[in-house]
Amino acid sequence: SARDLADVTDLVAFGEANGIVVAAPQGHQPDSGWMWEPGEAGVEPGLVNRDVAVIDALIDLLGSELCLDLARVYAGGYSIGGHGATSLACRLADRIAAVVATAGFTDLGAECAASRVVPTLARAGTADEYILVGGGLGDFLSDDLPWGMTKGEEPFFRRAEWSLPPVERMEGIALRAGCAPGPTLQSIASGVDLHEWSCADGSDHALIVVEGGGHDWRIERGDIDANELYWAFLSRFSLPM
Repeated sequence: SARDLADVTDLVAFGEANGIVVAAPQGHQPDSGWMWEPGEAGVEPGLVNRDVAVIDALIDLLGSELCLDLARVYAGGYSIGGHGATSLACRLADRIAAVVATAGFTDLGAECAASRVVPTLARAGTADEYILVGGGLGDFLSDDLPWGMTKGEEPFFRRAEWSLPPVERMEGIALRAGCAPGPTLQSIASGVDLHEWSCADGSDHALIVVEGGGHDWRIERGDIDANELYWAFLSRFSLPM
């Protein structure tokens, strides 16, 4: 939920300290989930999805009321919100400059008809019990949904892309974005590796893998501040105006 996201990420305090407006919209689904309609496998082109339509309108509303720089609007998401953030990179590519997705990100493949490449940073943990580092999804698929299905019965969670480990899934997204195959690998802290795919136009894609990390927004290794790291990536990018 919007309230839970604020608590889990500390983004509100981070934004206040750094002059960043943070908006946390509430997903429309009964369990506060994001970005897929019950019974639908993917995210259809256009603004059919209600959450996407709300965010599109919210950017206009906040941009006007708060006099924002609309070339520097970013999306971030945790867990199902991470899937939402990567969906926005396909659906609102002309409005979102870059995205961060933690503990879950979606490869929409051919369904992604973005008007531009949106730089993307994702985070995965090797001990995530929901999004498995070796590919596949955890036991949460047996959980019931408010509309009478289990999560395992939802077409969204039965997409073939879920069988891919996070590094391979991000490689597929990066290649379609025009990045060179094979990421560079950098250790940014003990047990924290940064895989980065470079694109000719500078719209880099990256994946942080946390050894022993769980289903989390934070990184919790050494003195790394996750929000500072994510912001360092996002703030490199702006929309062409």
